[in-house]
Amino acid sequence: MSLSLKDKIALQKEASEIKKSLNSGELSIGDKIEKQKRWSFIIKRLSGRIDDNGNDITEAANQAATGDNDLPEPTDNQKQAGNYKKGDITLSGINFRIENPKGSTRSGKDKDGNKWSITMKHHYGDVKGSKGADDDPIDVFLGDTPDPEKVFIIDQVDLRGQFDEHKVMFGFDSMADAKKAYLANYEDGWAGLGDITAMPLEKFKKWVSGGKRTQPVGAISDTEATFLDEYQGGKFNDLKPDAFKGLILQADEEGLSLEENKAVVTAYILSNQKLFEVSASV
Repeated sequence: MSLSLKDKIALQKEASEIKKSLNSGELSIGDKIEKQKRWSFIIKRLSGRIDDNGNDITEAANQAATGDNDLPEPTDNQKQAGNYKKGDITLSGINFRIENPKGSTRSGKDKDGNKWSITMKHHYGDVKGSKGADDDPIDVFLGDTPDPEKVFIIDQVDLRGQFDEHKVMFGFDSMADAKKAYLANYEDGWAGLGDITAMPLEKFKKWVSGGKRTQPVGAISDTEATFLDEYQGGKFNDLKPDAFKGLILQADEEGLSLEENKAVVTAYILSNQKLFEVSASV
């Protein structure tokens, strides 16, 4: 499971205590071996080298047929259908299926039938159970931070500059890092990079599991801004609180970030309490 700050501090303290006991010279060989195993596990967990289930991330990723193993390389038809063994990694409670581990060669054909290939700089796969604009699971690149506070979503565009599909950048510390990683996994001159949106982890979990995603994430941010502008401009002044709350709930179901909106709605209801018998909570 995802590590909280409290969990991280506790593991760091335990690792320090184990180190002291290993250096004390008072342990039996058997105890020393067990302590070393536990210390190794803690260091891997803190450095993001193992997933929520205790699996080594690199080893799990390389269980894919495209990875460093004895499995046959999937055919073009298998790649197209997604019908081949993939790696299985769980981070922050999200299940990722790895199609191409870091260091493997990702290849295929473009719409004109031209072959292409590139060596992957990061683990690449999809989010299990999600559904993207192309009806396939939403694609993801994994960085080195297993418990990120934010996830970056790229609205990939086609040759006409129109929205094509989403690419999730999970485990990157900044938008700049996410952009750099995305471009590193494509050929020079790749023009598919569209808008990048930072999304809090918990909001991302809701968004990625909320059904088919066909709209660019940047458009969601634009919708939020428009909503607040319209509220501040008085557009919703004639709505009763119940109707206003309904609008908010509908927006919430569509995956909008509503922390600021909830504050607006609460203030609206409070200002109308003398006229309407409603709860001040949203």
